[in-house]
Amino acid sequence: MINHLTRSLLALMLAIGLALPVLGGEGGENGGGTGIWILPRASFLSAQTVAPRDTRSISTQGNLVVQVSADVGVCTATSIDGLTGLPVALPVNGNQITIPGALLQAIGNTPTKTANVVIADAFQVGYLLRISVGANGCATVMVF
Repeated sequence: MINHLTRSLLALMLAIGLALPVLGGEGGENGGGTGIWILPRASFLSAQTVAPRDTRSISTQGNLVVQVSADVGVCTATSIDGLTGLPVALPVNGNQITIPGALLQAIGNTPTKTANVVIADAFQVGYLLRISVGANGCATVMVF
């Protein structure tokens, strides 16, 4: 009976140990291998164009998921076509924004092959992403 009780207690301790969260960071620039691009600190959006703060090359075959920094409040994300200026609302889930692969491919099919994505909260703190799609199916994304 004591042997059975000891085994049960050990199994319970192991289960509790596996269920507890562990300490750790966000895993670097891609969120621990999740494919999420963690954007740099946000800034106040203005009409001034400055040098890009970060640039990435991505494939247009999959979704691009970006994570905004904690200094951005509840935000919205809108893609604006480079030729027509038509806005397209993008899905926002907490602090993550998804730019669908279908939209990236559609940008590549436009005459300008460019689009801007505006990510902003109520105080106009956020990001401007400029997407340029090349002929090879790769896109360059610049963060302003």
